[in-house]
Amino acid sequence: MEYHTYIDKEKEKFPDEPSTLLKLRKNKEEFMDGLFSLFTKGSVAQQAYVEEQIIEKIGNKELARNRLLSLNWAVPGVNYPESPTLPNVTIVYREIKEITPQGCLTANGRPWPLDVLICATSFDTTCNRQGHRPLALQQSALH
Repeated sequence: MEYHTYIDKEKEKFPDEPSTLLKLRKNKEEFMDGLFSLFTKGSVAQQAYVEEQIIEKIGNKELARNRLLSLNWAVPGVNYPESPTLPNVTIVYREIKEITPQGCLTANGRPWPLDVLICATSFDTTCNRQGHRPLALQQSALH
């Protein structure tokens, strides 16, 4: 389903022809229902779809590896996945050592002048809290 901006003439039909709006809503709902398996974390359908879309849109298999379909890819806007291929965008897979007034310095000593710095991580950010006994708080809640 492609992005569509409704013109005034189309919008005028909705109050006057309720069946038009109902049909549109049903079509959109059926479309989204058909995508259910794509939103199941770790499913084969999800991985295959994401990889296919990333490769098709940006031609980069490296970015397709280990990606999960999430709102980050589905919501930000039309052509969002293609943004890494723009001539003024550079993806850097390095640890940042220092933020400078001009940009940043990576761990290998290279300065990166920039206008915008977007940091993305793919590590597990969950924190296992320890109680006063050698038992994780998540486990103590079960006992």
